[in-house]
Amino acid sequence: MLLAYTLLLYREFFEGKTLYWGDILYYFQPMALFAAKEIQRGRLPLWNPFLLCGQPYVGNPQIGLFYPFSALLLWLSAWQYITLAALIHTYLAALFCYGFLKLRTQSTSAALLGAIVFSGSGAFLGKAQFPPMLFSLCYLPCVFYSVENAIQRGSFISKIQIAIAVCLLILAAHPQVAYLTFLLLFAYLPFRLHSLRRPTRTVQKKSSGPLKAFYGCVAGIIWGIFLSSCQLFPVLQLALDSSREHLTPWQANRFVLHPLDLLGLLFPHFFGSPAYANYWGAGNAWEIAVFIGWIPLIFIGYALLSWRYSPDVRFWCTVLLFALWLSFGISMGLYWIAFYVLPGIALFHDPARFLIVFHFAACVLAAHGYGIFRKQLPQRGAIYVTCSAVILTALPLVYYTTDWLPMVSPDRLTLTQTPIRLSFASRIYTPEHSTYWSRFVTEGYADYGESSRRFLQLRLHTLLPNLNMNADLPSASAYEPVPIAAAARVDGMTRLAISLGEPNAIRLISLMNVSALLLPRIYHFSNPWLNEIRSTYGPLRTYLNFYPHAQVWTVEQLIAVDNLMRQEDIMASPHFDPLKQAVLKRLPPHSHWVYNPLMPAKSVVAKAVWKSPDTLSIFVQTSHPTFVVCSVTAQPGWHARENGHDIPLYSTDMAFMGFPLSPGTHRLSLFYCPAAFAIGSYMSLSTLSVLIGMLLSQYMCKWRCHFRAARN
Repeated sequence: MLLAYTLLLYREFFEGKTLYWGDILYYFQPMALFAAKEIQRGRLPLWNPFLLCGQPYVGNPQIGLFYPFSALLLWLSAWQYITLAALIHTYLAALFCYGFLKLRTQSTSAALLGAIVFSGSGAFLGKAQFPPMLFSLCYLPCVFYSVENAIQRGSFISKIQIAIAVCLLILAAHPQVAYLTFLLLFAYLPFRLHSLRRPTRTVQKKSSGPLKAFYGCVAGIIWGIFLSSCQLFPVLQLALDSSREHLTPWQANRFVLHPLDLLGLLFPHFFGSPAYANYWGAGNAWEIAVFIGWIPLIFIGYALLSWRYSPDVRFWCTVLLFALWLSFGISMGLYWIAFYVLPGIALFHDPARFLIVFHFAACVLAAHGYGIFRKQLPQRGAIYVTCSAVILTALPLVYYTTDWLPMVSPDRLTLTQTPIRLSFASRIYTPEHSTYWSRFVTEGYADYGESSRRFLQLRLHTLLPNLNMNADLPSASAYEPVPIAAAARVDGMTRLAISLGEPNAIRLISLMNVSALLLPRIYHFSNPWLNEIRSTYGPLRTYLNFYPHAQVWTVEQLIAVDNLMRQEDIMASPHFDPLKQAVLKRLPPHSHWVYNPLMPAKSVVAKAVWKSPDTLSIFVQTSHPTFVVCSVTAQPGWHARENGHDIPLYSTDMAFMGFPLSPGTHRLSLFYCPAAFAIGSYMSLSTLSVLIGMLLSQYMCKWRCHFRAARN
């Protein structure tokens, strides 16, 4: 029944259509396409050279490179992978939710109703336009099912199940959903520990001791965290170098639930619908989706009648109320307190995402309410009531999925042309992409559904980040939620210089090795070094950059400035020329490099060729000591090597890499291999080996016992 229900939700998938809406089109499909190309070539994509002059791919907190379902990219296109993976995870979410509710309610029909509500409501399916969030949400009930199974049975296998569930939750690559899951789990474990001391009907007689069960669950959670170290360690490394480490309460208070939005519980289209391009509510429609159907609301009310007699109802009702209170943001006060009290909450924005916890608690309460209601029915008529309740719950949710699962034919998502063909050694730059973002995404959802072919083509032709990846065009700009701080700072400084028409704008563009500047047609940028292409390419105004620029070059002067603000002041000066000067935190040692200002620059030849997305081959021929600058974002994990010898790299011009060279002919290789990834991989493999060894040891003990019993 759950499988049939899931296929009904994704009914357009069987017509050959794919999901595309929102972040799928702008971020996750280009990222998946890049990973698919690299995996099919037999390479592991560690570095992404297409965004912001280069960004880490491994360690991106919203990219599940090591998630097992990523293996589907070997056989499927990026569009097919996203849609099929969303369908599979919706079914798995229903299955795991059913398993957890069956353990807690001891009722098949109650668990079925709760699973239908969880997997079909807007709070879950609304996340389909953000695939990692939907994938991670699938493991929220999975973790609770594994924990409840370990508490009731106490076997070693159940602890392994917890480890696998926690590992998959983290590898699914949405840290905020993982954080909310752990937050709820750490509230649930003390509650269950207390309930084990006073057994109820839902606890089996052979249940292990409270402390033993608690320690077993904690051990499983720790094993799961160690098992996912290959994802966690690179993410932590990127978080240290990112501009998004801690938010203020006002920055975090982006998307919130307003009291009037609760009308969506009864009237799902009160604020309009994205499917009809008439949404007029505040914020994103999918962030505040609270509709779970009308029948479940009745059973939630029925569950509240047993408040005095059911500890489970009291716990989940408390969770529901606190999650709802937090989702209102700082205006209601509780989120403000939690922001400074709860560790880790300052790393994430959007208080409305506490509706995930609200939604899960509502599903559990609906299941408990129906379980209590069904016990009062006569045995003969219970099956008819169950069928009616399931159908009346499922039908509104199936109808409601048209708001959250828009699909189009893949041929409508093909980029037919690009404004200019560039080599892989140069980049495009789209500094005003926020203009198009507001036009096509935020204002009215006019880009939605099969009838929006013209809008979809306009969106594709804007080359909004990160659509440039589909055309194999590297970009100096990007839509990157967790960027390297230095690269984002240079990008922001360049965008400001362009908007103000400052004289150093063209030099900053050339510093990032930009060959083509793409602006909306409503903007005009005048500079003698820029030549506008007189073409009618969609909504773009295209300029070719004739100011000297290259992938690598040598400079004539080094400026040592330790303070980051001073570096930015020097680079913003109209007298700064990045092709002749370089700003460093510290000068290279004189034993490795000596600066000679009398040597002409033309005696140096420097070339660079990308061998792979994370390997750059550089050729330099010089007759004097020189300093080479490479327009690739600096990040711990980059190494320079020549003839087996390491060459030290220096942070140059705030965001890029540089290195000194002695006179002669040099052939170097720059490659990206972060230590955090290597350590995390060893940690994951070691943990996996230990768990397999422990599992085999348990089975061998059982086999010995059975063999002795048979021999006796």
